[in-house]
Amino acid sequence: MEMGIFSGTMRYIFYPGSALIQQVAVLETNEPSIAYTYDAGLQMASEADRRPGINMASTIVYYDAEGKLQSITSPYGSERHTLQVHYRAVAAKMGVGSIVALPSPHRYLFARDYSTNMGYAWYSSWRGKVGLGIQQPLDDNTSIYPWMNAPPGTKQEMGIFFLLGSGSANQTLDKALSYTNKDFFPHIDGYVTFAPHWHFAFTEQAVGTGTTWVPPFKPGLESIGVDSAMIMDFHIDGHPADLTGLRMRELDDYYKACRQQSDNKFLLIPAEEADVILGGHWSLTFPKPVYWLMDRKANESFATPDPKYGTVYRVHTPEDMWKLVQVEHGYAYQTHPRTKGSTGYPDKILNTAYFRDPQYFGTGWKAMPSDLSSPRLGERGFRTVDDVNNLGLHKVMLGEVDMFQISKTDELYGHMNVNYVRIPKLPDFDHYKVLLDAVARGDSFISTGEVLMPQSKISSAGGDSIHVEIETTSTFPLRIAEVVWGDGKSTHTEQFELDTTHEFEKRAFQWNVNAPAWRWARVAVWDIAGGGAFSNPVWREEQK
Repeated sequence: MEMGIFSGTMRYIFYPGSALIQQVAVLETNEPSIAYTYDAGLQMASEADRRPGINMASTIVYYDAEGKLQSITSPYGSERHTLQVHYRAVAAKMGVGSIVALPSPHRYLFARDYSTNMGYAWYSSWRGKVGLGIQQPLDDNTSIYPWMNAPPGTKQEMGIFFLLGSGSANQTLDKALSYTNKDFFPHIDGYVTFAPHWHFAFTEQAVGTGTTWVPPFKPGLESIGVDSAMIMDFHIDGHPADLTGLRMRELDDYYKACRQQSDNKFLLIPAEEADVILGGHWSLTFPKPVYWLMDRKANESFATPDPKYGTVYRVHTPEDMWKLVQVEHGYAYQTHPRTKGSTGYPDKILNTAYFRDPQYFGTGWKAMPSDLSSPRLGERGFRTVDDVNNLGLHKVMLGEVDMFQISKTDELYGHMNVNYVRIPKLPDFDHYKVLLDAVARGDSFISTGEVLMPQSKISSAGGDSIHVEIETTSTFPLRIAEVVWGDGKSTHTEQFELDTTHEFEKRAFQWNVNAPAWRWARVAVWDIAGGGAFSNPVWREEQK
């Protein structure tokens, strides 16, 4: 197969015991600095749908952007019709059965700042043929719109899934949605789902609309199984650099609004993504309301009493900033490391006292960049935390979303990951420190939703061996597991093929890995669609 500067093969992959088929163009180029988009689909004969006048009566079924089931008959014409669908899937009745076209749920979409539903599905029906497929819309002229990355010589897996069914299009479509639990992060006893890094401009809206207003993101996040969100106001909204009472009033409104929207089913934690003083973009959160200004004048003190806000802090240097974090028991992490506003970080601050402090607990993880030659997501985030831990620093990852305002028609799930944090129950607003403490300890695993890893244990097996035990549940068949470890100089990986697994399975695995001079280790499991679950690093000295 050849497409422009790309060449390779077209493959069809079948999975035992499943009606799921993957069509994948495995292509590569040796050209430098290539980014690309791709569309994929299948055109099929459908003579039974022919009607007089070269018309067709093909039945196309999908959930629209608001989640309502739609069944339509294709209009006359050879054009490909774009659909804004929920769940990223479109179905058609074909003869005595039906077929659904769907992409990999997280691997197919770029890591954008917005989850706007741009129309990722298409269909056609004309002259006895029906086509179904997926598409990546071209640049929408925003300042940040990444495409797929194709390093020279890498085999890019440009894929699409088809699910066959003997029932109606509705039935087969609903079967396809079960691969993402109908875009829901399942509950696990003893865990809370936590999704940080949202820029909702929440405070401005809460003040402007009044106390009875329910922000649209709250039911949206609850509907996909998120128990707790950490939002980061005042990033491009509000007045974070203000040195007067305006900043204090906005912070006060922020804390009050987060408290108001928190209940026994949903917790909203206030934080800020600061881009001052410490380097790059980084998140700061406190276990209670704290009032602080991002600078101070020469004649002003670090901390002053205030009759309304208690203590007001003014920071000017990294030492000031970290003193505030320590005094008020805050936590920080480097957001989107080594890219965007954190390009060059945390590398530039590795030797600072504050980055080496446990309260600067780690770095963010998100599915960036989009490189379809890898069986996993988020290579940059993994490389960062691995490099940092090889320096002897005990740092963990926090799965983050990093998106702006959302609506009920957005394509949200495809951009998501969540942290499954191991705590007995969701804390209330006055006690969310319990959740933050568990995150900082790394007592969590990160998941895209299709693969869950409720049990994982990494321990020393004597000598230089690592013993790993995990339990997983998965929707798609699994592809690989990998045990990753560092010896203080390099990062090493041992992969285990999981091609004997089936869809919708619960499995237990054990491995012993020879890992000379290992200091830390982590484990990850990836499915055939590129989704996965992975642990935070475990350190050898803690396993003695």
